[in-house]
Amino acid sequence: MHRLEKRGLIHAETRPSDAGGPPRKYYHLTPTGLSELIRQRDAQRAHAEALRAYLMGA
Repeated sequence: MHRLEKRGLIHAETRPSDAGGPPRKYYHLTPTGLSELIRQRDAQRAHAEALRAYLMGA
């Protein structure tokens, strides 16, 4: 999570615990993080489609 935060893909927010325990950290995607997520999803789908075509022909 720290690496993603350093790259600007997520933003961390610390909030007090509702149950009175230690503070909790909440993570949110940044606009850059959303773009990267979409890019990686599309690349994964393209890869899966290429493999599917290969496996169906085998």
